[in-house]
This record gives sequence, C-alpha cells and structure tokens, in this order.
Amino acid sequence: MKPALESLLLGFEAGTPQVLQAAPFFRHLKADGYQLFLQGDVFQVAGIELTGPRDERLLATLLDNLRKNTRDTLVSLEGQCSLVFVTPHSIHLYRSAFSPFLLFHSDTQVSSDCAPLLGNDFSLSQEYLQNFLLDYPSLQFSSPLTPFEGVFRVPPHTWMTLAPNSTPASETLPFKLFDLVETGGTLESTAHELKRTLERVLLWHLKKPGAVAAELSGGLDSSFITSFLADLKPSGGVSAHMYSYRKHPSHALSESCAKTVAQEKNVALTVVDSAAIENIDISLPAPYQNEPIDFFWQGLLLGPSCANLVPDQSLLFTGFGCDQLFMRNNAILEALMHRKGIREAWPYVQEIAKSLNRPTWNFAFQHLISSLPPTLLLRLLDTTRNLKLNPFKIDELAPQMSRFERINWMRLPQKVHPVSFLWNLNELGNAQEDRFFSSHLPHSNLNYLVAPQYVIGPYLRQKQVEYVHPFCDSRMIEFGFRKVPFSLIHDFTNPYKHLLREAQRGITPEVVRTRKKDEFSFDGFFYHLLKHNEDFLRELLEEAIADYPDLIHREALWRSFEAMLFGSYSNSEVKLARFISYLVWKRNFYAAI
Repeated sequence: MKPALESLLLGFEAGTPQVLQAAPFFRHLKADGYQLFLQGDVFQVAGIELTGPRDERLLATLLDNLRKNTRDTLVSLEGQCSLVFVTPHSIHLYRSAFSPFLLFHSDTQVSSDCAPLLGNDFSLSQEYLQNFLLDYPSLQFSSPLTPFEGVFRVPPHTWMTLAPNSTPASETLPFKLFDLVETGGTLESTAHELKRTLERVLLWHLKKPGAVAAELSGGLDSSFITSFLADLKPSGGVSAHMYSYRKHPSHALSESCAKTVAQEKNVALTVVDSAAIENIDISLPAPYQNEPIDFFWQGLLLGPSCANLVPDQSLLFTGFGCDQLFMRNNAILEALMHRKGIREAWPYVQEIAKSLNRPTWNFAFQHLISSLPPTLLLRLLDTTRNLKLNPFKIDELAPQMSRFERINWMRLPQKVHPVSFLWNLNELGNAQEDRFFSSHLPHSNLNYLVAPQYVIGPYLRQKQVEYVHPFCDSRMIEFGFRKVPFSLIHDFTNPYKHLLREAQRGITPEVVRTRKKDEFSFDGFFYHLLKHNEDFLRELLEEAIADYPDLIHREALWRSFEAMLFGSYSNSEVKLARFISYLVWKRNFYAAI
C-alpha cells in the first residue's frame, strides 16, 4: 500500500471523505477515532436481531463489535451491505455474500464508484474487456476486476485491510455451501413458508420512508410483489407502471393481467405504450455507470420513462430475480446423474421430454450425448458445426452450449482451441462462486444481483430512488437454496413456477395466478434499436476496428453485424452485441467524468 493512503486516513479523520459523500444511502458513525460507513441492510449483528432498517442500535452495535473483533463480527453478520471501517491505522472493507452494493479501491482510495479513483491518465483493462465480451460468469459481481487498470472490486463475503506501506490483505470469510435439498416440507407447507419469507422481506423495506411504487409487467413475479404490497398497505398508496409492447400479440395478455391486479388491489397503474419510446438515439449521452452491461438498451428504452413515473426518494419494488430461484431448469438432470445415476434421473428425462412435446427417445438421446465430457462434446460440436442435422447439437436440453460456439470476428489467443478456451474461461469464472454453491447444483451466476443497477439504476440515482428486488434478498436466497426440496422447483408435470403459484393463493388475483403463459419479451426492441441507429453503430464499430486491431477480424465483424440486422443470433452476434454495449458504455463514461 502506497504511503498516500495516509492522506486518505487523514481525510477520514477530518470527516466524510469526498469519495464517499456522493454515494447514496451511506450511513455514518464516528466515535473515539473510529469510523463506520454503511450502505445497505443489516438484519442481525452480534446475535442481535434488528427490528428494521431504522433500528437505532445498528451503527453503534456494529461499530463497537468491529472494534473488538472485526473478523468474527463480519462472519456472524446477516444482511446485504457494504461497509468501510476506519481505524487510526488502517481501513477495512467488506461486502456481504449477496450484496449488490459494490465497493471499489485503488492503492490510495476507496469509493462506491470507479470514477473518483481514476487519475487523469487512467488506462482501460484489456483483461476486463476480453472477459466481458466472452461473458465471463459473475465478472461484475464476484471478480475483483474492473474496467480500469489499478482499480479493483471488493469481492463478496470478503474482508480486506488497507494500511500504509503494506500490500492490501484480503480474507475470504467462511460460508456454508448451498447444496441440493432432497427432502423437506410438502408443497403446501413450503409455499406457506415462501409466502411468509416474502412478507418478512417486504415489511422490512416498507419501514423505510418514501412513497411505494412497483414495476408491474403482468407476469407472475411482478404481480405477486405488487399484490402483496397492496395487501400490506391496505390504506392504498401503492402505484405501479407497466410497459406494454402492443405490437407484440402476447403483451395483450400481460396488459390485461396487470390491469386486473390494479383493479382488484386498488393500485394506481400507469400503462406506457412502448411504441412511443422505441426510437431511441444511442448517440445521445446516458447517465454515469461504473461498468458496461449487455442489456444497456433496456435502460435506454425504459430508464428515462421510469424516472419520470417514480416519485423522488421513493421505494421502487420489482419481481426481478424470481426466475433465478424458482424457475425449473433442465440442468437438474446433470445434478441427479452426478448424485444418483441414470436410473434416478430417468423419470425426469421422461417428464422434461413431455413438457417440451418431444418423443422420449429423442430427449433420451440428447441426454446421452450431454453425458460426454464437456470439452469433448464441444469439440465434436465444433467439428460438425456445418452439418444441417447435427447429432451433437442438444439445444433443448443444454441451450447454454451455444455460448461456446466459435466467435468468428474475435481473435482469441493463438495455439488454443477456440471452444475449449471459451469453456475453460467459463469454468474459471464459475470457480469464483464455488464457495457459495456445491458442485452440480443448478443456479444462475450472481451477476444478476447487480444487473439492475447498471440498467435502470443510473436513471433513478439522481432521484434517490431505492430500487428494491425482494427475490434478490439474501433471506429469500437462503430460503430458496436451503429449505426448498428440488422436486418442488424442478417440477415438469405441473405448470412452470408451480411452487410460486401455490404461494400466491389468496394474494394474487386467480386469473393472473393461473395463467398458462408468461410471455413478455422486449427482444424486438433491440433489433429496432439496431436499425434505427445503424449509421451511428457503423461509425462506432469502424473506430473500434482501428482501436482494437489485435482483437477484431474486420470482414468477419461486418458479416456478423449484417447478420444482426437480419435477426440472426449465433454466438458471434451475441458477443458482437456485448462489444457494442461496451463501446457505448465507454463513450458515455468518458463523457460523464
């Protein structure tokens, strides 16, 4: 650690340093030369269960226990938060296991944003760029990498110490792994506990000041959240907004369901016809954000409208993150094969085949192919990639395999097999979350926990709106992975999200709860956005070809771009969309700082 950290310690001693002043929702306590900066929620500390987010005991209890034993206090802490603990001689940084509240540090500074840590001659990280383009798992959640050289992210559930004249020291704190839950309560009892867990989460946030608003798409997840909020605030006062893509026939059902929730639950609903906001000019500046996000275009489309619809200093609730916990997944077959063998997995093969309207023999063959070693299967897929009927293409069972197809326009390291390189990089990224999930447990990588703050979050920041995602709450994550038998989630004999539907009984209107389909797609907007901004994007890519000659095959990139304009979406086009999102972010970042 460079001696310049001493000046930062002096800044903490003098008061709240400038790098933290701009961070929203930070709370601060100073006592006897020690300081605590806290962002997020703490549910329990030092064995004391807090009554709510405004419990007056929180800061004093936390600071006192950190002074006595920092490590043990953080190991036992329950919550979703980040904190900076300043002693007379060092600075400690911590992010809880599933905290979306990020902390960044350099050799000399600490901040919740990257920009304050950059000097005038900062450099962009080429390693981060490559990993972002290749969709490195949890890059923006678990990895210490950031888009900038010399700026690092505090990993989740990690305690770091910064001290003058010392190298930053970090310790990964112990965590009891999530594993496959095989036995437990009945459907009815588990649904009841899910309902009570969600109620606990909602009531916690409703103790915070501010108006209550909700994103209501009309789907199962957002309808559950909005309906429950209305029940918990029987005097009314819940508002909601919906974006209805009326050009898409499936959105008629979604809009009807949203209006049903609003009518039966006395929710003030505003419906925005998304056709009115589809012609977005990408060349216009966008709000500051620390990192790129592949779904940046959704922020461009919906962010400004959302900011206009939601009151200042309010709470905005969403149903985001429900799929990651309660959506059935074909990957359960791999887990069962690993644990119990083909005999125990065979009934699931039959059930999944039936749910996909496929002959059992067809799906069984796909399952057999999927049991090959992954790198061998990927090489066979690559070797036979030009066949019209490819026996190794098992998209229905394992759609994630498409992520490892060749990227025609991108130069990868020489003397490596392209698909093996992609697979190994993916496994390296997954390893960062091995301290949370046991092997073969079906789960999404944790990037989803921070994605909203890079999509809609930048548009809400200036209005000091707290973006609340109850299904991303650590209490809900703990419930989903520790208490729910896998058979109640990965149930292919009943409608999807069967457990969630049961939990909604008596809360969500029946016509919404029992809907058979849940289609709600904005993908058509992306293609329209490309066409509307085609000239600008061509200029942006032409500049990138000149800036990154060691990364790009020029002719192949333009072939992929033309394919995107015609709606083709192989892995080359998926990764090109990510490159475009990086270039747009880079342009906006330079304009914002």
